[in-house]
Amino acid sequence: MKDPRFKGSIRRRLIVMIMLLVSITGLSGYCSFLYWFMSNQQQHAVSQAETVALVLSQDFARLLLLNDVTVAADISAKLVSFPTLKSMVLYNHDGKPVHQYQHNAERIIPADLADQSAALAKGELRDDRLHFMLPASYQGSIFGQVYIQLQATRILQIIQRDAPALVVIGLLMMLASYILAATVEKRFSGPILRLVSFLERISDSNQLQQCIVTRENNEFGKLYLEVNTMLERLDQSQKALQLAAIAFDTPSGMFITDANNRILQVNRAFTEITGFTADECIGNTPAMLKSGRQDLTFYEAMWQQIKTRHYWAGEIWNKRKNGKIYPEYLTIQPVLNDNQEPLNYVAAFIDLSRQKSAEDKLEYFTLHDPLTGLANRKLLTETLEQQLKTNAAGALLCFDLNNFKLVNDSFGQETGDHLLLQIAHRMRNKLKDADLMVRLSADEFALWFNQLSDQPQSVALEAEGLAERVMDLMASPFIINNQPLSCSASVGIAIATSSDPVSATQLVQQADSALHQAKQGDGSQTAFYDAKAATIAREYIQLHTALLQALKNHEFCLYYQPQTNAQGRVIGAEALIRWINPEKGLISPLHFIPTAERSGLILAIGEWVLQTACMTLRSWQESASTRGISLSVNVSTRQFYQEDFIDQVKQALQLSGANPRQLKLELTESLLADDLSRVVETMKALTSLNVQLSLDDFGTGYSSLQYLQRLPLDQIKVDQSFIKDMLNSHSKNEAIVRTVLSLGEAFGFEVMAEGVETLEQLKFLQQIGYRQFQGYYFCRPIPQGQFLDYCIQYNYNPPDRMH
Repeated sequence: MKDPRFKGSIRRRLIVMIMLLVSITGLSGYCSFLYWFMSNQQQHAVSQAETVALVLSQDFARLLLLNDVTVAADISAKLVSFPTLKSMVLYNHDGKPVHQYQHNAERIIPADLADQSAALAKGELRDDRLHFMLPASYQGSIFGQVYIQLQATRILQIIQRDAPALVVIGLLMMLASYILAATVEKRFSGPILRLVSFLERISDSNQLQQCIVTRENNEFGKLYLEVNTMLERLDQSQKALQLAAIAFDTPSGMFITDANNRILQVNRAFTEITGFTADECIGNTPAMLKSGRQDLTFYEAMWQQIKTRHYWAGEIWNKRKNGKIYPEYLTIQPVLNDNQEPLNYVAAFIDLSRQKSAEDKLEYFTLHDPLTGLANRKLLTETLEQQLKTNAAGALLCFDLNNFKLVNDSFGQETGDHLLLQIAHRMRNKLKDADLMVRLSADEFALWFNQLSDQPQSVALEAEGLAERVMDLMASPFIINNQPLSCSASVGIAIATSSDPVSATQLVQQADSALHQAKQGDGSQTAFYDAKAATIAREYIQLHTALLQALKNHEFCLYYQPQTNAQGRVIGAEALIRWINPEKGLISPLHFIPTAERSGLILAIGEWVLQTACMTLRSWQESASTRGISLSVNVSTRQFYQEDFIDQVKQALQLSGANPRQLKLELTESLLADDLSRVVETMKALTSLNVQLSLDDFGTGYSSLQYLQRLPLDQIKVDQSFIKDMLNSHSKNEAIVRTVLSLGEAFGFEVMAEGVETLEQLKFLQQIGYRQFQGYYFCRPIPQGQFLDYCIQYNYNPPDRMH
């Protein structure tokens, strides 16, 4: 596209210039000719005038000195031989004309010598005559003056004479000059115009990789070569600029300053991060971003490093346009000239706000519980390590919730989380004087109080008061899903005094041991740490580890206690777990079941018992002596509330092939304390599998007539505590035993008396109407092989001990 600013034509200008030059040259030549002609005419006239004066000097002398009149005729005759001589006047010493000559014989009155004073010795052109005034001398003696007029040609006359020739010559010169100009223009402007056309084409197409080809081996060839080199460099520069533009438009903020640190350019990421527009930044210095967090020393060190190492990188705090301070990782690098002097500075930075926020969150969650926001065990240990160094007295209270696992299993994890959040909320509101509030594990919390008395008795009393506050904290019900939920707690207390310093780890262990000791009692308890509590805690850990190994190594087995009818025949058995440790031998369930319950291993153990019992029940169907016998399996509360408990029972029956009608699951009354609707729903699902259900330890828990009416039970078992003292005259257990039998019969349940140990107890139970019995009077729990022998013996030969 042609630029309107360049409308002129070099071709036209070149032709005009050449023609003008030729015209000036011709005119100058003709003027030089005129000048030469006039000068030559002047010189020739002077020479002729001097010749006339010299030739006639003797005649002039005779005429003037001797007054010889005849000489005058001779002088006139001689002057006729000078055709250009127009007139001559001879003056004496007195300046009086004595002789006059006129070329055309015209008679003129000679002027006085004084009138000719303006005449020049060298001649003066007046009109068409050259006038001379020369001395009249002979042999060195001057005797008068000679005034001579010679014919001369004026410049105008010459021009008028030469005009026709000048016109012809001028036209020929103009034509020749035009031809010459066109030839020269074509020779010299052609390559230039070709180059201009090529550059215009390059400009329109923006294809800098093209080049122009020429055969010229002169300055034009060199010019073409330089243009090609320039285009190649421009193409490389353009590609470099494109790459730089891509690099400049990165997610990282970038800006460029001059040597005086004035901002010249910023990229889009810069404006997005800082909030400043490009117009607001350009011309300012980066000091507009200063946050004030770095002092002068920081910036002096930064610029010193840039000056010496030509690079700086590090974290810095800057300020956005809205005033918010943010962290960034900044790099600065100068652009140097050949003298290693800075021309520009290029800076790039990354907004570290999210990274810092993530790091802060990571650090926060490293030291805090993500659910409640309370401190975690790591922060507790670090805090104790710092504060115990001062030997200040303090108390560490560890408390956990009683039956929290039951709540979690019964109502779901979400309800359990809501309960924990409400406990943390109450801690913050009612225990604000605590130096640190901690969640140690699922339902275990800790409180650290550092500002206590240094006297052992006083600090113990203060700690006891703090424990009571924790109990009060848990006293009122928690409202979850618009339903009240009561939850008690047990508290373990460990005290640190200057007289008895301990480490942070030891203090936490002591508080855990005290908590473990507190949980050994019934209901909500508070316990201080002592050596016995520590021993209990160590034994708990050791037993838990041993139970894990027992499951892995198959150290558990089932014993079976027979259940008989009124005739002494075996009608069923209760499967009871036993642990045969390779080192310690047979271990009672009373020793390890509580630990299994607390640790959660009861779930794995219970599933194993269920599967093993079903396999045993299937094997009994192969023998006539055991084919019709039912097998009772105890189900823990936690096991019952598992989401997949129904599937576990179904899978155990399917894998074993046992008859579900001969499997009897014994449930405890503690199940009825919570979600009765869920209990009933689960029990109905079990009965749909044709499994029998028995309520164990009846009369000791939460049973009521309303509950019994809703439960799909097949059997209730009277707790052995009632059987043991029913014959005591001061005991009310006899009435209870009678009442339970009446209730069972009224609801259509089978009623079994558990814990029968003497013949007197058996006879009394038979007398009041009991028909099913279990207890040591008949048989202790025995291994499967002995149980089979027992069934063969007593089913085919009923004993007489029933009477």
